[in-house]
Amino acid sequence: MPVERLVFVITMAGLCLYYLLEVSVTRLDARRQKYAAAWLHIGGFALYSATGGFVLANYADRGGVWLMAYTAALSLHFYMNDRLFLGQRKHLAFDRWILAGAVLLGWAAGLVAPHRYPIAAFMFAALAGGMMLNILKEELPPEKDGVPLQFVLGIGIIILISFLLPLYAA
Repeated sequence: MPVERLVFVITMAGLCLYYLLEVSVTRLDARRQKYAAAWLHIGGFALYSATGGFVLANYADRGGVWLMAYTAALSLHFYMNDRLFLGQRKHLAFDRWILAGAVLLGWAAGLVAPHRYPIAAFMFAALAGGMMLNILKEELPPEKDGVPLQFVLGIGIIILISFLLPLYAA
């Protein structure tokens, strides 16, 4: 299987994994099992955050521009997730500590994991799938409330950066 196809498959698997997590949380919530739903949600996002930290540890050697772009993108995305949690339930400071600690735990695991570069590539693809789901679910507003221009401009900036980063690194 060509590597591009494998990356695509893993990205879609990440999207499906986080979609199934969201469905499970929603079903638990509907059955008034709020405590279980909350911990499943926090646990899933802790895994998501740890994945981001693992990738960061393994791709930090790509240079300052890549590192700044990755950090900025994940910081904004994690900020959006924090706002999402705040709106969905009583957001405890403890939850934030779990999510912040998960990033550090993922980063530490990324530094010591054997054969970490191939694992990091797979995790980067799975993280991208999870980010796609979150963007489509939370950041892309319904068509009657949204401003499509903002979404299109955001995608355009991402495409531009993805073309410019390799040129800068060369």
